[in-house]
Amino acid sequence: MKKNRNDEGSVLKRCMLYTKPYTGIISLCTIVSVGNVALDVFVAYLLRRLVSSSLASMYKELSIVVLLMILTITAGIIFKYLKRYLAGSISTYIMRDMKENISSHLENIKALKVDSNHSGEITSRMTNSVASLQRFFELDLSDFIYQPLILIAVLIYMIFINWKILLVNIILILLISFIAMVLSKPISKYTQEAQLHLGKANSIAQDTIDGIHMVKALNLYDTLGKKFGKEVLKVLEKNLKIEKRYSIVISIQMIMLIVPISLCTLYGGYLAVKGDMDPGSLITFVFLLNLMSTPAFIIPQMITSLKSATGTASHLFEILDWEQERKDGDTLEKLKSSLENKEISPVELSNVNFSYDGTSKVLAGLDLKLENGKTTAIVGASGSGKSTILKLICGFYEPTEGYINLFGNRLSTWSLTEARSLFSIVSQDTYLFPATIAENISFGKPGASLNEIIEAAMTANAHEFIVELPEGYNTLVGEQGSRLSGGQRQRIAIARAVLKNAPILLLDEPTSSLDIISEALVQDALEKIIVGKTVLVIAHRLFTIKKADDIMVLNQGRIVEKGTHESLIKKDGLYSKLYFKQFLTQEGASSNAAREVSGVC
Repeated sequence: MKKNRNDEGSVLKRCMLYTKPYTGIISLCTIVSVGNVALDVFVAYLLRRLVSSSLASMYKELSIVVLLMILTITAGIIFKYLKRYLAGSISTYIMRDMKENISSHLENIKALKVDSNHSGEITSRMTNSVASLQRFFELDLSDFIYQPLILIAVLIYMIFINWKILLVNIILILLISFIAMVLSKPISKYTQEAQLHLGKANSIAQDTIDGIHMVKALNLYDTLGKKFGKEVLKVLEKNLKIEKRYSIVISIQMIMLIVPISLCTLYGGYLAVKGDMDPGSLITFVFLLNLMSTPAFIIPQMITSLKSATGTASHLFEILDWEQERKDGDTLEKLKSSLENKEISPVELSNVNFSYDGTSKVLAGLDLKLENGKTTAIVGASGSGKSTILKLICGFYEPTEGYINLFGNRLSTWSLTEARSLFSIVSQDTYLFPATIAENISFGKPGASLNEIIEAAMTANAHEFIVELPEGYNTLVGEQGSRLSGGQRQRIAIARAVLKNAPILLLDEPTSSLDIISEALVQDALEKIIVGKTVLVIAHRLFTIKKADDIMVLNQGRIVEKGTHESLIKKDGLYSKLYFKQFLTQEGASSNAAREVSGVC
C-alpha cells in the first residue's frame, strides 16, 4: 500500500528537510540551549546553598553565593537572548527557502493542473499556509530544543534530592499530559478543513473583485455574499472547534502546574518538620519542580501547535506535489541544423488525441503540418478544440496520444523553455502585467532599449495612442490592463510579439472581441508582423484569414476540410456555410473600417 505523503509523520519529515542547510546554526543554537539549561540548573543549586548559608549564618559564603547568583542570572539573560536570536534566524532562513521553493515550483507546475484549480484558492493556500508556518517556526522552534533539555536536566537533579516525591509528580504530570495530547489530536484535521474553506472564501472574493462590473450589472451581491458567508461560517466553525480544544488543553495544563507544586510543598513541608528534608532542599525542589512543570506544560502545547502546523503544511504540500513540467531537454544550439533547414516543417502534429478529463476527446486523430514562412488558419465552431491546439504546441498540455514535432524533433525531447523561445503569442484574452506600457512591451525581449520598444509599438499601431497618454510609455496599465481598451491591450500584446521576433507566430482569435475600427487597426498591425514568419491563426471572424496560405476546418476534434479561402468557398462545405452564415454581411463594414483606418494611418 502506497504511503500517504501528507500524513502527519511524512509532513513533519518534509518540513525538517528545510532545516538541513542550517545544521551549523542549529548546532550552535543547541549548544546555547545546553548552556541555558546548565545556567538554570546552576541557579537551583545556588538557591539551595543560599538558603543553607543563610540559616547557618555563614555570611562570607552567603556573599559569594549572592555574587555567583547575579553573574549566573546575567549570563542566563545573555544566553536566552542568543537562543532566541539564533532560533529566529533559523526560522527566517527556513521561511525564505520555503517561499523560494514554492515560487520556483509554481513556475513549473503543469498548466493543466493550474487551469483545473481556482487561482484564488491556490493563492490562499500559499499565503495563509506560509504565514501560519512562519508563526510556528518563529515562536516554537527554540522551545523544541530548550524545553526537552531542561526537563531532562531537572529530572536528573531532582532524583538526587528526593526521588519519591519526584516519582509521584512524574506520574501525575504524565497522566495530565496524555489527556492533553488526546484532546489535541483533532486540531490538525480541523486546521486543514479551515484552510480549505478559507481558500474557497478567498476564491469567491477574488471572483467578485475580478468581475465587479458584471456583479453590479446582475445584482449578484446577495448571491455571492451568501456563498462567501457560507464558507466564512465554515471557517469560523472549524476555528471555534480548534479554540475549544486549545482552551481545554490549556485548562488541563494549568492543573499540571498547580497540583504538583501544591503536593510537593505540603509533603516536603511535612518532611522538613520531621527533619527528613532540609529547608534548602525543599525550596530547591519546589524551584526545580516549577522548572520541570514549565516544559511539561509547554511541550503538550508545542505538540498541539505542531499538529496545527502539520495540518497547514499538508495543505501547502498538496500544491508542491502537483506534477511539474520537465526542465531539461534539447536546446536551440543542439538543434541548430534543424532550425536552419527550410525544408523541415516548423510544427507538425501527427495523430494527436487530447482529453481534459480522460474520457471526452477534444482532439481525435488530428494531423496538422505548418509550412515554413506560410500562414495556416484553423477555423471551426466554439468548443471544437481550436485553442487547445495552441496549448499543445506550446507544451502547456501534452497529447494523450500521438506526437508533436518542432523543427523535425519531438517536442517531448525539447527543453520547454527553449521550445517556447521560438513562439510569439497573441491571444484573444491578452494578459498585461500591472506595470508600465514600456515594461509590458519589453517582456518580449527583457533588457530591450526604449528605441526598440518604440519601434515595436509603431509596428503594432500602438505608438500613436501611447504618446497621447499623460505618462506616455510610463503609463501604468492597471491590473490585467484594466486602464486600457481591448484594442489598445491587443496592440500592446502585438508590440510585445514584434519585440520577441520569434520565427513562429501563434494568433488565438486576436480580434474576436474588438469593435470594427479597433479590429482593423489590429489586423493591419498583424499583417505587418507576419511577413517572413510561420503563422498559425485561430480564427473566429473568417474574413480576417482570407489571405491565409492554408485554411483547416476543425469539427469535433478532426480536420474535415482544408485549402485556400477560394477553394473552400467553391467546395461549398462546412467552411462555406460558416462564412456565408456568419460574416457575409460584415464584409462591407470591415472594408469601410479598413478604408477609415488607412486614412488615419
